[in-house]
Amino acid sequence: MNEDAKPELSIITSVYNQVGHTQQLIETLPDSLPEDLRAEFILINDGSDEPTQALLRDLEAPWVVRQNADNKGFAWRNNEGAKTAQGEYLLFLNNDVVLARGWLEPMLELMKHPPKGKKIGALGNLQNYAGTPVLNHGGIYFHPGDLTTRHAFDGWTDWPKTPYFEWFAVTAACMLISRDLFLGIGAFDERFKNGYEDVDLCLRLFSKGYSNLVCNQSRIGHFVSASEGRFDREDANYQLLKEKWGSWFHLYARKDFSRIFRRSVPLKEKLKQWRTWALALAGDLQPGSQFQEEPTMAWQEMAHKGNTLDTLKAFVPGTPPQDAEE
Repeated sequence: MNEDAKPELSIITSVYNQVGHTQQLIETLPDSLPEDLRAEFILINDGSDEPTQALLRDLEAPWVVRQNADNKGFAWRNNEGAKTAQGEYLLFLNNDVVLARGWLEPMLELMKHPPKGKKIGALGNLQNYAGTPVLNHGGIYFHPGDLTTRHAFDGWTDWPKTPYFEWFAVTAACMLISRDLFLGIGAFDERFKNGYEDVDLCLRLFSKGYSNLVCNQSRIGHFVSASEGRFDREDANYQLLKEKWGSWFHLYARKDFSRIFRRSVPLKEKLKQWRTWALALAGDLQPGSQFQEEPTMAWQEMAHKGNTLDTLKAFVPGTPPQDAEE
């Protein structure tokens, strides 16, 4: 890495305690990157305890550390890092991730050479529960049953084979985006406190004609929500998201339902469930419109069973939940 040249990539990590995870990231991140990549590492400490403060005080270049005495949340921390970043691209990266060589190259390749006809907004990747082969994240969708956000492929052990998938949002646990685009779209909304700021950002990008993709060739491990107090403001954050985007939730959910139903349900079952297939293909709802009762109630029942749309590849709305397992 040429430290004298302007970096191509700025990797920004927000830190709140969890000194063990931060130590592991510091030790493994540089060696997991391409040798010819010009990168800078920005750590934003947000009111961590003394062990974390001591660890960060001893860091030297290429690490850039910003210490903050008060905890202001994930959105604020990452926005502060983006303001000082010099790279053409920003990579928001949690400290509780597990990295191996080769994880970043596919993301950079897809970002620099997007699919035909697409403008990439935010680019995410596949993430498994650390230490297991089980997927946690392959994108974020709106569940047609209860209109909450879910992680695509959560619980899968079969990894997607296609180069990428497009969703309405991706998690900021590992998110690549152009610095100019990030700042130009307004950065993370700091009214969100440790939740939904990534979904809100992606929806703003989507509303401006950008595609939010998941690079299926990039894979990392993630300990998932390791920070203390991660969900303390979950209800308030979701309410804010609903105030900003609630009139669109049904439209987003309809589009995801249509896409997943077409991909996952066998043709002969689609023909049996012709009404549901017709609903899936319609896709003509507008913001504020109501989702149809039939698929809504079916997916709602599945949601209460703790399952996700994507794990139930053979499920047809109307089929009892106990018959939906693969």
